[in-house]
Amino acid sequence: MSSKPTFTTTNELYKLFQQSTGISTDSRTTDKGNLFVALKGEQFDGNQYAVVALQKGAIAAIVSNSTLAEQYDNCYYVSDTTHALGELAHMHRVALATPVILITGTNGKTTTKELVATVLATKYNVHYTHGNLNNHIGLPLTLLQLKPQHEVAIIEAGASHEGEIEYLANIAAPNYGIITNIGKAHLEGFGSFEGVVRTKTELYRYLQLHQGKVFINSCDTLLMEQARTLTKITYGTQNNDVAKGEIIHLGDGIQMSFNLTIGGVTHPIKTQLVGNYNLPNALAAAAVGTHFGLSINDIAQALARYSPGNHRSQLINSSPKGNMLIADVYNANPTSLTTALNNFFSLNTPMPRYVILGDMLELGNAANAEHDAILRLLWGYANEQHIPFCAYLVGGQFALLATSFDATNFRFFHSVDSLKQYLLSTPITNSFALLKASHGMHFENLLALL
Repeated sequence: MSSKPTFTTTNELYKLFQQSTGISTDSRTTDKGNLFVALKGEQFDGNQYAVVALQKGAIAAIVSNSTLAEQYDNCYYVSDTTHALGELAHMHRVALATPVILITGTNGKTTTKELVATVLATKYNVHYTHGNLNNHIGLPLTLLQLKPQHEVAIIEAGASHEGEIEYLANIAAPNYGIITNIGKAHLEGFGSFEGVVRTKTELYRYLQLHQGKVFINSCDTLLMEQARTLTKITYGTQNNDVAKGEIIHLGDGIQMSFNLTIGGVTHPIKTQLVGNYNLPNALAAAAVGTHFGLSINDIAQALARYSPGNHRSQLINSSPKGNMLIADVYNANPTSLTTALNNFFSLNTPMPRYVILGDMLELGNAANAEHDAILRLLWGYANEQHIPFCAYLVGGQFALLATSFDATNFRFFHSVDSLKQYLLSTPITNSFALLKASHGMHFENLLALL
């Protein structure tokens, strides 16, 4: 046992990181040479596993339990390990000086991030956020995986409370920013749509203070107003945009096709993205590619090559039951669900249609009104536009409104399990279906039955 300082500085921690083989936050997957960070949350305390991590070969552990630091020479005490992780990530990002593009927004940020990464990877060694690691833990971990050979980093940032984008921007220190859009999501945490606007535009305020630039959709009046004093690189449908796009119709029209115009040259692109609402996401990637010196041919080939996965607007052309599915089950909020429904009903198909929707979570006091609005939208398509379809509506929030929408083509289920049982006895075959719900509904479990 030896005497330890009561607090370890970020400089000391960074020296440890430089000696390590990488960060670990889970003792079950700690490898020899890792630096273990004992994160602490409401349901877990990583301090309890610090010694296990050391026994598995971690060179040191960053802990917020001072007793551990007093007992073990290779335990280093900080008051808040999550905060220390962020400071460590920021120091690493500054040390490497890699250009960083930070992407946030209510909808489309993950798709945009992947499109930008696909485009830039045709010329550069790109590091980017994998999966959905975009919060106060995932973002620092992503930055700490930056290597000297990486030439550009594309970092995704998510938020469910005010101040989170400011916190993440200060860690990532971006040179460029993209806000894909601002809509209704996480209203429980933000309190209101105005709270969403204030939070998302924290990125703009960071860039304003640090002479950064924004890639921005010139057609989004809210974003353009919020960015009026910033240096802007625009994309959209206007002639003076760096990357201009115009929807065209090729094939069945389910997957988006558009004409891309850059520098007076136009190139048609058939993407693998479902829904014309993805046009701004593709154009954002094109604008980034142009700014970083890529040719329109390289950009077009990259956009056409990108195939969405992770059940985000993913087209499944033919399921085992002969169905065509749009699986968009990673997330849902009033804005994205309305957009997905309008797109679904705009498509021409001879196949019977099914709409399978799950509850939108984290809407707080707005939940009842927002679910009611979705049901009214469906009601309008059925009774005003006379489009035949069946709607399966899943979850307690939709169930609360069942008696208000007593329609023969609306069927309500309290849970995913109850719908699964129904599909086993009454399968959907040879049909066209949209599946969309918040990730917490776990709609991915339905795909095997469709």
